[in-house]
Amino acid sequence: MANTKIKTCCVTGEQGTKEEFFRAEKKWFKSEDIYIKDKARRQLRIELVDYICREFLDYSEGQPFPPILPRKLKELEYYDNAVILKTFKQKAKDIHQSFSIKQFDTDVQKVSYMFAIIKNSIADVQRQMKYAEKQEQQREIIFDTDNIDGSIGSQKAAKDISCWLEGDAL
Repeated sequence: MANTKIKTCCVTGEQGTKEEFFRAEKKWFKSEDIYIKDKARRQLRIELVDYICREFLDYSEGQPFPPILPRKLKELEYYDNAVILKTFKQKAKDIHQSFSIKQFDTDVQKVSYMFAIIKNSIADVQRQMKYAEKQEQQREIIFDTDNIDGSIGSQKAAKDISCWLEGDAL
């Protein structure tokens, strides 16, 4: 029996042999597609944290972010990172306005207040994004049906009716 060690996908938790899996960044993935999607998800998460730290907390490159930030993001893990980021961008004006009105002693207080604003709006943003995605899919369907040739029904050969024509000029 060959020495086949069981590998576990770091994203899905599925198990299999190394012949069935894809290896990247010293980790095992069920497929290359899962790896690409996970990499995009992680990149968007980095973009999200960077946006929050630079836009609202005035942090500079390399400065460690407050430990409460990952915990607050984890509370929103039901939502895709793209939805969270879009919500932050849509509510940026409200957040900045609240920061100018209220005084916060620590960044933890700022983060908590920010996330209260985001939690109140994120479901609406998700609905908007799903609606826009559905509209785009419908546009694509309409576009695809416009490219179909105009014939509907079956393509049958025309029948010869010349035998029914009595004495008419053929």
